[in-house]
Amino acid sequence: MGLHREATYKSLPEPGMCRRIWWHLANQDTLQSLCYGRPSSLRMQEVDVNLPTLHDFAEADPDNELFLQRTKLCKILGSVSEAQYGRQQRPVMEQIIHIGESLRDWIESLRPDLRLYDPMEQRAYRPFVYQLHIMYFTGVILFYRLVENCLESLRVSVVAASAIATLFEEIYYRGDIISLLPINNWYCMVASVPLVHALVKFPDTNARHREDLAKVRLALQDMRANNPSSALILANVDRVQRSVLGDGGNGGVVQSHLPADASAGRPAFGDNMFCAGLCHRVDKLRLFPFPASLCPSMDLLCVNSAQPHNPVATPPMQLLEAESDMMFNFDLCDVQLDPLWTDFERPVEPYSSQM
Repeated sequence: MGLHREATYKSLPEPGMCRRIWWHLANQDTLQSLCYGRPSSLRMQEVDVNLPTLHDFAEADPDNELFLQRTKLCKILGSVSEAQYGRQQRPVMEQIIHIGESLRDWIESLRPDLRLYDPMEQRAYRPFVYQLHIMYFTGVILFYRLVENCLESLRVSVVAASAIATLFEEIYYRGDIISLLPINNWYCMVASVPLVHALVKFPDTNARHREDLAKVRLALQDMRANNPSSALILANVDRVQRSVLGDGGNGGVVQSHLPADASAGRPAFGDNMFCAGLCHRVDKLRLFPFPASLCPSMDLLCVNSAQPHNPVATPPMQLLEAESDMMFNFDLCDVQLDPLWTDFERPVEPYSSQM
């Protein structure tokens, strides 16, 4: 049909609807690529379709902007998938830094009605906004996973995971877990891995990481009513925890489950220059423009944990000491979603319930 080429839409009777269909399919392919650890089915370098705009909707609706922002975020996640599982050789530093800058620009450009906090730093419960930000924090974890030889990458990932756990906890206590789509299983799994590794690497804050893990497990247990794959995710989260905490004297570092040649695409440099360049170019505080009340681990963003978090006045980035071992060298593909329970297996509902 040629829906991947912008020129096609000039001759279509309903170009706006077709553009939305294309990007919905592209979004699903991106998420499945990340979930299953495979290259994307789409060659995005051959795609020149413009991102959807409000003009592509026949009727005005508050959910329209939500679809636009989710599509922009999926496009960034597609870059993560390409860097991690793409057909190219080892991704270069500029490619990965661009992903971080895109995440930063996305969170900073959100419309006020889609932000997690209002100008008074109050967080109203809006499930569709929570789910949008859970997807964003998952993207932050996946971005920092591209650099595995730096303690800083684990710290930032733990903050994002703690934020995911906090938001899922509130969704749970509001009784809305049952309405979540199966992709949220995978978000929980991604959040659980840095939290497990934090139990080893950050013993001084062990209690808070165990609490966040308990929140993730609580959400997964509740998801089992509608999503049988939640039981698989729970079992694999427990397996990862056993692998990290009961590793037989390996210092708490879990070994990759990937074949020896499968990790060749990951930029892990023994001299830590890659990690240093990443931390210098991508300001972690700008990825978290939230008050300290967002989650228990926000203080990990500060170079000095005694320094209060100030998302407005961002101090110059200082590099923490880097460690040469793999901080959370895990294989997300070990925990796959049940292929019978993908987003395609459910009837289409109003978009605000599909995040």
